[in-house]
Amino acid sequence: MSFRAIVQPLGTAIPDAPKNTVEYQLELVKLIKNQLKQVKNSEYIGEEKGKTIFAAQIEHSSFLTELQEFAASIDETNIEEIYKGNQQTRFNHLIEIRNNVGIYLPVFFFFPMRIALRNDALPIFVGSTPKLYTELQELATSLKPQDKLELNITSDSFVAAEEDLEDYEATYEGMQHFWPIFSFVVLENLVKKSLQNKLPIILWSL
Repeated sequence: MSFRAIVQPLGTAIPDAPKNTVEYQLELVKLIKNQLKQVKNSEYIGEEKGKTIFAAQIEHSSFLTELQEFAASIDETNIEEIYKGNQQTRFNHLIEIRNNVGIYLPVFFFFPMRIALRNDALPIFVGSTPKLYTELQELATSLKPQDKLELNITSDSFVAAEEDLEDYEATYEGMQHFWPIFSFVVLENLVKKSLQNKLPIILWSL
């Protein structure tokens, strides 16, 4: 399986994404706005028109897992216990998105939301990009990713096939916390694109 992420308005077609009908997204938008109105007394979800700003495709099935586990270890917590609601974490917008599937909005709210859609067994995770950004900055004080890793991220995309990942691992062989740092760099880039352009991040797996 591969990790996919795209920074673009909700309601816009996403190539190769599961359940990619615009109608599905528009139904989700309506429910998200309703939830935001209750939480923030506002229906703002970011820019609703525009084009794709950035897309990422990484052939790594558990792309966020190592970074999430690193964050949980700092809090001396356990991911499964956090999922069950038995433990709390400072990094809930990072950790509580499961299976790399969900949406981050360029709007601040403290706790992640879960939106239930008709005919979907599991609710959709909806996080806050500004809150995720603060979590990443706090995480950076322990992970110290700055200047440790150079990825071939262009202005509008990042693609890492299995061969590319093997090359990165070989290049940075011996680096402590390689995978958490790798995930941090990509995720921080997505977050900055989202905040700069006031657009959601949509994540899924194939």
